[in-house]
Amino acid sequence: MNKLSLLAGIAIGAVLTAGVAQLQAQAPALATTTRPAVFVITEQTFIDEKKYMDEFAGKAVETIKAAGGRFIVRANEVTKLSGDAPNSLVIPGWESLDDMKRWQAGEYAKLIQIRDQYAKVRSFAVPPAATIVPRSGYSAWKAGFTFPVGQSQPEADPDQDGQANLIEWLLGTDPLVLGPDSGKTLAAQRLTAEQVGLTGDKTYLGLTTRIRKDRPATTLIPEAAATPDGLAAAQAATQVLQAGPPVDDADFEIITWYYTVPIEDGANGFIRLRVIQN
Repeated sequence: MNKLSLLAGIAIGAVLTAGVAQLQAQAPALATTTRPAVFVITEQTFIDEKKYMDEFAGKAVETIKAAGGRFIVRANEVTKLSGDAPNSLVIPGWESLDDMKRWQAGEYAKLIQIRDQYAKVRSFAVPPAATIVPRSGYSAWKAGFTFPVGQSQPEADPDQDGQANLIEWLLGTDPLVLGPDSGKTLAAQRLTAEQVGLTGDKTYLGLTTRIRKDRPATTLIPEAAATPDGLAAAQAATQVLQAGPPVDDADFEIITWYYTVPIEDGANGFIRLRVIQN
């Protein structure tokens, strides 16, 4: 079994705390299916690729995601068959034509002038073919990205931000972009007794993460121990409790777990979230 670790740590006084996410299996996830009502095909031929990427591309991606679009194709390697091939091809899908039009007229419209300074662009809206596109699960999610060769596996890390693709899927981050939030999606923290639903004045090592609600064939196992080696022991899973119900965040939920041994009663504490894809 391959294992990958993602560390998110903070220091609390003399107590070392760490949050860890581990991948332990790589079977494809199950998925329900649907298909977008419309695709937008955009061909891009760069005038100044660096400025295009620096000033436009990232912002454009965020407008698509914010407006409900999902990527079907994002390719910077286009093979010429006939005619002139563009440098890049992007195809997002939308649930309705109205959704696509709202995206075009919203924040994206403010970026078009920047885009046109650095690239020659042709864009078309077309209906889908009579096929279905997976809607949920890791396999469906990865179909929305154009990964480098050999980098689409759950354990791969193509943007080298320390987060495996499976973790990027669960946390809703972009597996191809080393963004400002990389490595910050697991937060270790010191929690009061009141915050974890207890009485008294002791404090506890906690781990908070924002994770997608729809995670078929995936198991989350929070674990804690006094030492890193202790995390591998069977009892590590019995030393963690959830601090209250999850907090709703649209398609995601925010969950906090805590180590049941108070910080004041132990020299060190370690907590992690182990992820298993069944």
